[in-house]
Amino acid sequence: MSALPSALSAACALLLAAAVRAEEPVALPPLVVTATATEHSLRDVPASVSVVERAALERRPILDLADALRGEPGLALTGIGLGRRGISIRGMPAEQTLILLDGRRINAAGTAIAHADFDLGWIPAEAIERIEVVRGPMSSLYGSDALGGVVNVIARSPTDVWRGSLSGMMGVTERAGAGATYQTGLFLSGPLVQDRLGLSLQLAARGRDALRDARDPRVTSLEEQDALSGSLGLTWTPMEGQRIDASYSLGIEDRWRDILGSGTRPVAYGSTDAIRREHIALSHRGDWGWGSSTLRAYRSRLERTNRRSDGGAVSGPQTLVDEIVDGSLTIPAWGWHRFTLGAELRRERLEDPTVNRRGRDEATHVAGFLQDEITLSEGLSLILGSRFDLHEEFGWHASPRAAGCCRSCAPWNARGRAADALPG
Repeated sequence: MSALPSALSAACALLLAAAVRAEEPVALPPLVVTATATEHSLRDVPASVSVVERAALERRPILDLADALRGEPGLALTGIGLGRRGISIRGMPAEQTLILLDGRRINAAGTAIAHADFDLGWIPAEAIERIEVVRGPMSSLYGSDALGGVVNVIARSPTDVWRGSLSGMMGVTERAGAGATYQTGLFLSGPLVQDRLGLSLQLAARGRDALRDARDPRVTSLEEQDALSGSLGLTWTPMEGQRIDASYSLGIEDRWRDILGSGTRPVAYGSTDAIRREHIALSHRGDWGWGSSTLRAYRSRLERTNRRSDGGAVSGPQTLVDEIVDGSLTIPAWGWHRFTLGAELRRERLEDPTVNRRGRDEATHVAGFLQDEITLSEGLSLILGSRFDLHEEFGWHASPRAAGCCRSCAPWNARGRAADALPG
């Protein structure tokens, strides 16, 4: 008889343990949007995608986007001159890695300014919710800028209750003042009108001391940097299924370095870059029951002015301006198709005294894309689509795509090879 209470106690303990385990939260795969322009679970997306979550960003020292992506598979931080870095995906040049902010393009400074890594400092770590990295060509959605892949930085959105965070970081080297770094950031968000209007505010400061070249202390191998940035965002939900976002961000950055001049008796001189970044955006997202839509208008402006301590010839000044309107419409059909139709109008302008006689050049770019996401069975899907670009100088160009995903196997593409095994 004594064995019966023991057996009952053991059975109750097992049931209690099972109940506790059942109440534990289940970690769901993150939703990603970069690879298809629509939401997908990370395990179901038909591309080689990785996500850097905010929790991971909080555990590492980060000065710019390159630091945030350090160690990601398939990515390399390549030198682009003057000790600066670019993000290379699968061995492709850094100029063919497209960097987005909430799906919006930012100025691709590296294509117009030599040794420019100015694309990496648009948003500080404190304002990042996650980073989505797509490894492999994405020209069918984003054009030739994305031949290597896409890095999409997703910013933190306003919350239903007031929340804030403050962070700080300082790093020192063995030699005092040589290459030391610092960063501090503030993020604040909350409702101005409950369930209707939300606000997000971000401020940040970061910097790094110069690092002298070990072989020649007259020059610097890493330039000195000081930067201030801030952004303000408003989110309005006038009714269920409708959302309007407006944002403005501004960044000011100064860089100094010592460079050894040319000639029989080279003399070191100081070179200064003053950089100003500005981004303004307005977007609407709607869920209409029969489908969903997005419409965005935004403008990016980057100014760079170079000065020399010896009064020699400088490069620039340069100004890059991108003005973009884009939109998409997604419609599910017949229970196993999801069609997405999108269009983009982009006007680019470059002001540089070395460009031509006018010191100014501009181009207009029109593009459209069509995509069909086909659900063949549980865990098996196929994507067919193409983007069509019309450039006023280069004419028409089509970028077709065929990709698929089997949940029980690796993502594959039209060549029938695992996506992660494809060469760069």
